[in-house]
Amino acid sequence: MSYTRSRPAYHTVSSDESQIPLTYQQSHASSNPSNPGQAHHHEHSPDSSSAALGKPGGTTRFNVIDLLAIAASAASAAVGVFITRPASNAAWHLGYGGQLILVGLFLSIQNLALRRLTPITLATFEARLGRSGLQNYEAILRNSAFASHVSVTWRGIIVILTALPIALSAAYKSGYFRNGNNIQTRPTDAGRFGIVGPPGVKNVSQGAIGVSYFVNASIPFMSAASNDSEPPKFDTLPQAYGFNTLLLSNTSVALLDAITPDRVTEYQQNLSGGAQVHVTAKVNATVVSYNDTIETRRDDKTFWNDFNMSEPQILPLFNKFSVLFLANELNATDETWCFLGVFEDHGSYATDGGEARFRNTSLYFNMRRAYCMGTWTISATSVELTSGSCNEPGQPNNDFLANTILAPGLFFMPTFGEYVGQFRPYPLGDQDTAPRAHSPWLVPTFTATVGYAYWARMAALESNDTEYSPGQQLLVEHQVMNAGAGIYAILALQPALTALLFISTAFMHDVPVGRGFGLVAILAGIDRLSIDRLRGASLSGQLKRPAILNIRWQDQTRRDVKYTIGSR
Repeated sequence: MSYTRSRPAYHTVSSDESQIPLTYQQSHASSNPSNPGQAHHHEHSPDSSSAALGKPGGTTRFNVIDLLAIAASAASAAVGVFITRPASNAAWHLGYGGQLILVGLFLSIQNLALRRLTPITLATFEARLGRSGLQNYEAILRNSAFASHVSVTWRGIIVILTALPIALSAAYKSGYFRNGNNIQTRPTDAGRFGIVGPPGVKNVSQGAIGVSYFVNASIPFMSAASNDSEPPKFDTLPQAYGFNTLLLSNTSVALLDAITPDRVTEYQQNLSGGAQVHVTAKVNATVVSYNDTIETRRDDKTFWNDFNMSEPQILPLFNKFSVLFLANELNATDETWCFLGVFEDHGSYATDGGEARFRNTSLYFNMRRAYCMGTWTISATSVELTSGSCNEPGQPNNDFLANTILAPGLFFMPTFGEYVGQFRPYPLGDQDTAPRAHSPWLVPTFTATVGYAYWARMAALESNDTEYSPGQQLLVEHQVMNAGAGIYAILALQPALTALLFISTAFMHDVPVGRGFGLVAILAGIDRLSIDRLRGASLSGQLKRPAILNIRWQDQTRRDVKYTIGSR
């Protein structure tokens, strides 16, 4: 906005009038040319009252706009409580981000309502209960806590009221109210399931071998199994790991069929702000179990004659031990059994008793397909199996295991060595060089390793025959505010203060401080003689000492107020 200063027009007059603007002189000359002083008196006579700009009024107990402000403040609090209840549909649809926006809007509305009532109510308190200090009134009207000669009480009140909206804004955004959740069932089809990996792995595993599937699926379980100080929690099984692993018992692991990658990606593209999708379905699974009958058949030649022990697959670990894997011959199709073990390798498996040592240390496993229940959690960046069980009756088609040459030992011997080589037995009774020979994770790790191997081979072969649409439940979880007494108190504080100020003003309606109390009201009712006390403060706005603003009714009609300035 531009502002131009212009010099007023003057005309040549006597020395006493030389600084009076022309417009001022003309108005007085026309009133009484013979007596300028009389003209000044005539300008303020009753005959000129029709030119007054003031609009008479009075004080009332209730102001309509104040009532509307209170109603808006209370309504915003009520709606705020409604949308922040964690279990409400509104909370689910809004999510945490939407709730933050609306709560911030409601607090702003409440603050506007509070600010409308604050100046007049506080001025009324000063007139009724205080010393009616001029500087106090100015501080209240300007919301200035650090003006000169303001009482300590009003400084404190103004600081508190100024800091209140800032404090509330910071409080409702704090982490204390962040971790709420709202889960609702949705009728959307979760998609197809099958022996598949998570999104992105298929692009890596281009050779139909399955190493990338093996490693990707096994890392969460193997990370847990690497720490003997935290053994498996067998009393809380089944325990889920990663994308599709379910530890059923100390001797059994299930690799569940999962949601197809394209469907997972579709979900993830529509998730934001901490939202999650929970999919529960009855699916097929590859279950691997350690067959402990091997412990009673170590020396049973009849038992071992059923297996071709002369052609195992061996991986030397270069520490006097080797990993040995034995399954069907490559032209056989029954993939429902195998042996995996770590044994002392003296150089020649065939001639130095290697077969006997392997019989003494190997573990025997059986594979089958089974029905399991699984629950997956899909976020914008991950997909994870969170719970499951395999107590469902019946058995799905087992042809993939029984009629497919998977030959996992041909492709995964180095991975076997990586995962189970650390569980080697004591060499010559030396426990220090085999610290995990009796680890609680030994059998679960061997079992899971076998399961990952067979599952990864089936996933890499990409048989569309394994995909199907099971019965399922789809739950969509949105992160919402963890609302409670704290957030409700934040929403209710300003409306309560606004109502309290309104009630206080209504009880003190006889105090001559109206809704329009301010600069215009004071100038309209000021005693022109007393205003001379303020000479010198026209630009600085500051006084040398505290001043008193006496406020009284002009007459019995109580439609006009007289203001007189005094000093302490």
